[in-house]
Amino acid sequence: MFKAAALVLLSALLATAPAHGRNLAQAESDSAAASNPFTANLENRTPIVEAQVGIGNASVRVVDSSVMSGLSSTGLSTHLVKLGPCSSLAPHYHPTADEMQLVVQGTLKFVITDLNDNTYTANTTKGDVNVIPKGLVHYIANESCEDAIVDLVFSGNVSRVNLGPSFMLLGQEISKDALGLNSTLDAPMGDIIPITFNGCPDKCKSRR
Repeated sequence: MFKAAALVLLSALLATAPAHGRNLAQAESDSAAASNPFTANLENRTPIVEAQVGIGNASVRVVDSSVMSGLSSTGLSTHLVKLGPCSSLAPHYHPTADEMQLVVQGTLKFVITDLNDNTYTANTTKGDVNVIPKGLVHYIANESCEDAIVDLVFSGNVSRVNLGPSFMLLGQEISKDALGLNSTLDAPMGDIIPITFNGCPDKCKSRR
């Protein structure tokens, strides 16, 4: 008697369930054969930047609305950046997007200058989060002898303004005062540049 009543109740519940609930299993099955607009694998993307920098490899992988259509209405995009030992993202700012960084692996020095010309520095490790409001100059540097990986999430269309070679040629003292840079960056300015301060390359090469 009890079992029969339970079956009747279950049948009634299924009959009155919302259509999207009843069809969930079918929808999940269908999605296996179709592209999912809300999921993408960032790590498997072909790098938009990949180069030997410093004494290791550097790369940048991107997922945006051209890859995942579910992002189209959000303006969001994400970049997975790998910095090898003794390399840095060039000092830069984003005029059109806020940025949030999540350190995934390794240790990164994070430097940012606010609108009042105050410079903040943090040594960040796995799980640390940095936030960069649009327009603020910042950079991250891997001064360690191990690879570092950071995920960057942007709130809108990503435009980047790198500080040009002329700024870096102003001299070590000026760059140090302006951005907390404690050495010269001895390469043409690009997205990813080698660093040589504190004997980083020699120190890391001796460990290999």
